[in-house]
Amino acid sequence: MIEIYKTAWQHFRQNLSTMLGLAAMLFVLDIARTKWDLSIGATIFPQMLVVMLLHYMVLFGEKVNMIKKQDRKLAMAPFVRAYGIIIILTCLTTILFLMRSGLSIELALKLWVLVFALSYFVFMVLLGTSLPASMAGDRYNPKISLIRAKSTWAAIAGGFIVGPFLASAILLATAVGLVSLIDNALVGYPTWSEMRLVGWLVDFIWSVAALFVSLLGVVVLCRAYLRVAPPEILAELELAKQTDA
Repeated sequence: MIEIYKTAWQHFRQNLSTMLGLAAMLFVLDIARTKWDLSIGATIFPQMLVVMLLHYMVLFGEKVNMIKKQDRKLAMAPFVRAYGIIIILTCLTTILFLMRSGLSIELALKLWVLVFALSYFVFMVLLGTSLPASMAGDRYNPKISLIRAKSTWAAIAGGFIVGPFLASAILLATAVGLVSLIDNALVGYPTWSEMRLVGWLVDFIWSVAALFVSLLGVVVLCRAYLRVAPPEILAELELAKQTDA
């Protein structure tokens, strides 16, 4: 558990300017989505790009620069295909479950986030190693990912629980507590919505924290993949890290 947080923090600190830039991009996208009432689907590709850069960062141990060209070509097509399969399977599972559950529309709408999250978790446990594999240049095949899941499912499931899930719960509890505390302390003063700059600052800090949570998940997947990666891939990754050192 400690090693997951330690590794994530090391990469976060090493790429601080890039991480802040990615958080700013997600922050602006969230504002745009709220202002123009865009669907969540409108931000999926930018979020996918962020996750891809985080995998690149962890696997190759390189500093990522969003402006300059990277030393290695980003395996965008294989990664998008691998991640797209997980998202599509998650959405289909969620829709089919809610359609066949016999629940009322109102209750189904309330439960869809929970069902989606559980489905996403299951498919990440089963197919999650396909994401670092595609970025590392490994041959992508869902069947191979399922075979590898026999050796990696416990590490991924446990890592997600003590990593991003635990961190999310702590952050959410902290945020709710602080907001409640500040609201009580500022009775009679302008509300959060009236203090726009303060609200934006809080939202940006939340985006940075959410990005670190995503990095924890990427570290879990990469650590699990490296346990089952082919020797030639491990040799290439080790050579890449020595070259950059």
